[in-house]
Amino acid sequence: MKRDFDRSLLTRPELRDLEECGGTDQRQSRIPLRKEQYAVGHAVNSMYLYTSATDVCMEQDDPDLRAALDRIWNDLISRKIYVHGGVCANQHGLSIRGDRVGEAHGNPYELPNSTGYNETCAQIGNFMWNWRLLLMTGEARYADVMELCLYNSILPCIGQDGASWFYMNPLRWYGKDQELKSHKHQHERYQPTVNSTCCPTNLLRTMASLHGYLYSMSDDGISLDHYGANVFDGTLLDGSPLRLRQDTDYPWSGKIVITIESTPSYEFIIRLRIPNWAVGASLSLNGVSQSSELKPTSYYEMRREWRSGDVIELDLPMEACLLVAHPKIEACHNHAAVKRGPIVYCLESPDLPDEIHVSDVRLPRAIALTPKCEPDLLNGVTVLEGAALRVEPEDWSDALYRPLSLKPLDEIDIRLIPYYAWANRGPAEMTIWMPLA
Repeated sequence: MKRDFDRSLLTRPELRDLEECGGTDQRQSRIPLRKEQYAVGHAVNSMYLYTSATDVCMEQDDPDLRAALDRIWNDLISRKIYVHGGVCANQHGLSIRGDRVGEAHGNPYELPNSTGYNETCAQIGNFMWNWRLLLMTGEARYADVMELCLYNSILPCIGQDGASWFYMNPLRWYGKDQELKSHKHQHERYQPTVNSTCCPTNLLRTMASLHGYLYSMSDDGISLDHYGANVFDGTLLDGSPLRLRQDTDYPWSGKIVITIESTPSYEFIIRLRIPNWAVGASLSLNGVSQSSELKPTSYYEMRREWRSGDVIELDLPMEACLLVAHPKIEACHNHAAVKRGPIVYCLESPDLPDEIHVSDVRLPRAIALTPKCEPDLLNGVTVLEGAALRVEPEDWSDALYRPLSLKPLDEIDIRLIPYYAWANRGPAEMTIWMPLA
């Protein structure tokens, strides 16, 4: 029996996915994908949509769909991605076209820190989408995004115990004073007894299949898309066997030694990705320096008839650097984040004296940060140590504003840890973005 349509439903934004009102951004149904200009809507669903649309582009020629994916990717990367690779700014918000959206991409430059939602599955979706784009184009910029997500917004989701996990991944946390917006927010990681149908299983599936993302094939050779100690023992596309070994302490060290252990007896290409952060990279083959410039965000091609025992040595400089944000990202005005190689770092309160809060620390603009291997800390990490400044702690319990203090700042030693390792030492304050002195 046909039922009468209740038009009062049109006043409820979450139910406006109806032909009469043109669909919603929540479900990517307001604008046909081939005409879309923006990364918009539910961040997980949109990433999966873009991923599957890229699969379609790889199977058939669809220039309108390909152009739309390029527009969406550029919008995401230039205006809506966090410094750690997160792509899900809001738990609830309004889209650029006024639709109510949950677990959503923010509007341009809307990247809050302490309330940044960044559901784990959204980052995994971004990783999968960029993997497809890499396979379709062979362009290193997509592998750069994959690497950023992997180390800094996917890996943080699982605790050092291998069992606890995060649903959301903020960039600033006020410890036990953090206001929890919903049941998805927690002062500590979820324990294995907490049921969830998406994040833990999606995370474990991704980590278990990680070896499948390290290399890619083309008709003329093999590409090393991501680095890490491993052995490739497989075949080129024509079925010829190839075995090569990577020896490296990546991502803590940028020195990568690649040994050809067995190879076909004909000419083919080995492509090495030069990450976007690797300015001044160098390369040698069998001890002979290769003089060609290694351009960041590119692949360096080596075509030759390879022989067993050939050794490639790639050196990617890993100087710690301060990153600043676009002026329109209001949450990061006069702040800096720290990155070394592919790793984004954070300041966590267990690394400060008890009376010092994370918010009391100021970074000198010319701070010298020294890497130090700590094998017994957080299952083995490289930390960054340096001398920062701190403001004198004040009691803000009865004040919202007060005159600027002109007291001199005291020097304080700080230790930064990789962001992925935070929240493994009890409830703690944490920040990626730190005020500049």
